[in-house]
Amino acid sequence: MGYAYGNKIENGDRYWQRTSPAPDEKYTSQPAVALKEIGVRPAWRGTGEPHGESMTRSSPAVTSST
Repeated sequence: MGYAYGNKIENGDRYWQRTSPAPDEKYTSQPAVALKEIGVRPAWRGTGEPHGESMTRSSPAVTSST
């Protein structure tokens, strides 16, 4: 399918400090995944397959740094 790169961010992490406007506490009160990069093979693009499913298993929130 492809690949994804990201890391876990928690309340008080510098990631949130550089975000403007500041996100609501409901997003920062628990760990989230910061998605940094994603690549999907051409054959899987536009298929609706759950590429981000593995990221949401570890955290209920995912944010993109792009």
